[in-house]
Amino acid sequence: MPDITTDAGYQAYIFEWLTILITNLGLTQVNDTGSVTTSNYNASMTCNAQTATSVLTVNSISAGGNNICVGMQVVGSGITAGTYITSFGTGTGGTGTYNLSTTPGTIAAESMTIQFKAPAANTTYQGFMIFRFNDTLQSTSAIYVKLEFGRGQAAGTPQTATTMGTGTNGSGTITGAATARSAMAYANSAPSTVANFPVFACYNTTQGFLGVMYKLGASQSSVGWQSLIVYRSVDNTGAPTADTAHILVNTANSGTSGATGGSMLMIDYNGNGSGAQGISSTTAPNGGTSGWDPTKWAIVPFGNFSTTRGTAGQVFPCFQYKGNTTTPGLGITNALALGAGGEFSNGVTPTLTILGSTSLTYVAGIVSTGYIFATSFNYSLGTSGQTVTLLMLYQ
Repeated sequence: MPDITTDAGYQAYIFEWLTILITNLGLTQVNDTGSVTTSNYNASMTCNAQTATSVLTVNSISAGGNNICVGMQVVGSGITAGTYITSFGTGTGGTGTYNLSTTPGTIAAESMTIQFKAPAANTTYQGFMIFRFNDTLQSTSAIYVKLEFGRGQAAGTPQTATTMGTGTNGSGTITGAATARSAMAYANSAPSTVANFPVFACYNTTQGFLGVMYKLGASQSSVGWQSLIVYRSVDNTGAPTADTAHILVNTANSGTSGATGGSMLMIDYNGNGSGAQGISSTTAPNGGTSGWDPTKWAIVPFGNFSTTRGTAGQVFPCFQYKGNTTTPGLGITNALALGAGGEFSNGVTPTLTILGSTSLTYVAGIVSTGYIFATSFNYSLGTSGQTVTLLMLYQ
């Protein structure tokens, strides 16, 4: 993970996500107006521009092309350092108006520079991309994900936010049934600057699964892995169905991540008998107040691993929600599993048969409480030294 305290590092951080999701895994990028792509993530525009209140007017661009994106910072005389573009007005990447994060007031036309730079403030998002699945179920049960890039609760800590839905309006807003904008990654862990760690990534169109697991922190023992995980519901044979799509986040319904947390949000395509709905609270499709609890998506049935550890790896289930308009359904997914701490080392790839008769390959990432989504199952870690392994589909 690049050092996002530098402009080049922040641009590289964005580029890594684009490369992993689009170039390497083959998901389809949706180029909404204002989004970042591999052709504009490091663009630097020299403009003649002026401001009135909090609106920037770009009169002409002499260098860098029509590559202005939401989240790019504006540098010029009288512009507060760290000011960035929050949304488009009449501009669509070139000349026109853009809305700013600060209010510079009236500044006469002058030379300004616009580009992605290291965020100057904590818990700010500057730049986004949208991608979609392209599996066989996409035509009937669409999955669109908006991924926002930013800085967490301290300088040098990457933070991302996600919104999952069934479509987009073309201007950066997820439409249709949609989950609430939610922080995806624990935002108080700087990436390692002294060691390189692998990134495990998998997009399996047959299984309807996307998973990216990556490392933060200076060592493997001090800070656990983080991840972007989206998975479809499956039947009792393990085959994907068109009923539900799930996404794991750090803090449900909030753009600010926490030290603990880990929630599963979902889209129920059978919702209300009239199409899909986003379920991002504890309200069930039938109106019940306790039908959905996004913080309980896996369970370890023991209070102390030390009494159950052995030489063979123990695997515990992760849940899926697959109901209808009146009855929420709880089942087991084969997209993920949990392993007992100490029995799976980082990066091992066990073969498991979780549902049906088909064996699948998984990859293990050690979890430390508070640093990954898998900390919010119905189990409290007995000591800080106990860990849980997240087993992610990896084939």
